[in-house]
Amino acid sequence: MTETVAAPRTLDDTLKDAIRKAYTTLQANTPGFSTRRSQSQMIGVVSRALSKSGGVGVVEAPTGVGKSLGYLTAGVPIALASKKKLVISTGTVALQSQLVERDIPNFLKATGLEATVALAKGRTRYLCTRNAAEAQGEGSQGGMFEDDAPLFDRPLAPIEMDIAKRLTDAFTSGSWDGDIDNAPETISPGLRSRITTPASGCAGRRCAYSAQCAVLRSRNTVRDAQIVVTNHALLLSALSIGDSDNGQPLIAPPSDMLLVLDEGHHVGNVAIDQGAASLALDEMAKRTGRLQILIAGAYRAVDKDRLGNLLPNEAIEVASNVAKQLRAFRDHIERVWMPAPADEEPMWRAANGRLPEAWREPIEALADDTRSLYNWAHAATAQVAKGKPDDAARERLQRNLGMALEMIEQQYNLWQ
Repeated sequence: MTETVAAPRTLDDTLKDAIRKAYTTLQANTPGFSTRRSQSQMIGVVSRALSKSGGVGVVEAPTGVGKSLGYLTAGVPIALASKKKLVISTGTVALQSQLVERDIPNFLKATGLEATVALAKGRTRYLCTRNAAEAQGEGSQGGMFEDDAPLFDRPLAPIEMDIAKRLTDAFTSGSWDGDIDNAPETISPGLRSRITTPASGCAGRRCAYSAQCAVLRSRNTVRDAQIVVTNHALLLSALSIGDSDNGQPLIAPPSDMLLVLDEGHHVGNVAIDQGAASLALDEMAKRTGRLQILIAGAYRAVDKDRLGNLLPNEAIEVASNVAKQLRAFRDHIERVWMPAPADEEPMWRAANGRLPEAWREPIEALADDTRSLYNWAHAATAQVAKGKPDDAARERLQRNLGMALEMIEQQYNLWQ
């Protein structure tokens, strides 16, 4: 068997001519356009970086240089010629909106270049039609479903259920695309958590609502687009994981990307945040302590004696122990550390990066028990997912187990 290896890409005369043409056309069709030497230098740097296999370029420039037009002038012609996806990652929502709503459309119009554009956002920034439908039904169901109890602190208010219905109607009618950031209604944080879903709570294409899924529609648009604007956090996730529904990358395979990191100085902090783990001890203790209802439901659904090597009473006991240990650790911290009253965000820093010896034993105990609980949640979620796709109760249980798995994984990552 012979393997075809693509020839290395280079900045040839054809590409140079395409970039020059884009720039001169941009000048001619943009009223008040003024040539800036620094912008021209930037176009040269970006052209050399994006046109060559393995090319890299770094540009630092002050406000007013026209950085977005600089990398678009080089990037769009190169992406179209090489049939690769130009991925522009930014550090702020404001810049994403500016690029998608103003800079890129204006650039394409002025240059006459044709390219499809998409904005890639995280899953929780879109309406989940399944969850929204359940949210509307809480009133007729007499409150939250029993197995929702570990995940949410309260049932939705009638006004929130009405908003969920109006949002669903707007999405179904096509007057709204399901993007929470552009919702036609004001959405409270409590309601938002009920009408969206993280990856762990999503049934993917097995979901009964998959044909009406805002996330799947957005993912398809992103995969088909020639220019994609995203944020650093989603980009880092996209580079490390695939789409759990079908194994496809969230944006594109890295080899098919031409990548521009706008506001690249933020990438380091974003990467650190993604690799970090944190949790609110009070909230996590309450939620973990309420897991017994969900645990019992999982065993009933799969009709198995053991999940994750635990019997039902053993799994409930582990969850109860974790909740008790979280509360005890919180109480210990409150006894030994008094934040300064003037601190807006109190932070305790370990001297030389070493935890106090008194903390080691409770943390090791939490690490052991959260490992057991994480293994149980992982096994339970996988087993419940094997059920019939049209079983609404089982699908809801799968969602709740997935969300519980994400909650437990936060603890597991921290204590490990």
